[in-house]
Amino acid sequence: DDDDDDDDDDDDDEKSSSRWEEVPDYTLLDLTVSSAMAQLATEEERIAAKNRKLWQKTKSMSNTTYAVGRYDENRINLYKSDLFDDTDNDIDGFDGARTVHIGIDLDGPVGTKVYAFTDGVVHSVGYNPALGDYGNVVVVEHDLGICPSATLTNVEEIACESSTSNKVYALYGHLDSKSIKGKSKGKQIKKGQVLGRFGDIHENGGWKLPHVHFQLSVSPPETHNMPGAVSLRDRARALIEYPDPRLVLGPLY
Repeated sequence: DDDDDDDDDDDDDEKSSSRWEEVPDYTLLDLTVSSAMAQLATEEERIAAKNRKLWQKTKSMSNTTYAVGRYDENRINLYKSDLFDDTDNDIDGFDGARTVHIGIDLDGPVGTKVYAFTDGVVHSVGYNPALGDYGNVVVVEHDLGICPSATLTNVEEIACESSTSNKVYALYGHLDSKSIKGKSKGKQIKKGQVLGRFGDIHENGGWKLPHVHFQLSVSPPETHNMPGAVSLRDRARALIEYPDPRLVLGPLY
């Protein structure tokens, strides 16, 4: 429990920022190949990280480089968790053995700030505790003013025909426990506002590399959850339902 952590900068998180911090250099990851390093912590490591002293140690030893994990990537050797192998686990109509990543991962140090890319309102918040899940997660409803199904090349040319088709739902996953505090459905979010921070293994779903999973959906999710990966069988449908996050993040690669 992090309730007794310092809250000195909580007020700043509620304010929109008039300037963006400088974007650091980053590495583009290829997670289609096997890695010698385990991506998920053990349950014992997650429990140990809740200890105050071990948490501070983990934080100080955290990754200090930045990387990007790609959208529409078949990570066949990455997801070593029952969460992804459970073919009966249905999330918004997507099930099966899920290996195709349909968000973008932005990797960095524990505590890295996550900003809202434009104005919006909170759709839902919560904590998904299973190993390999999102941990603390925030979903925000944004109005893009464009059709979210537009491609990266023709986005400015497409006009939406209905008043609701320009809405998109953005999921920000693997955050720390403070990120969901004080947020409730309908709360206003301002462009540039700090939505949260990268969480450590005891609060981010057990992922050893701290990161935010950023995902867009053209339909409102049932709850604070989206299928961050889908089966190859569902890939074509998922790429329509969950458009490329570079639509708002820009050409990261």
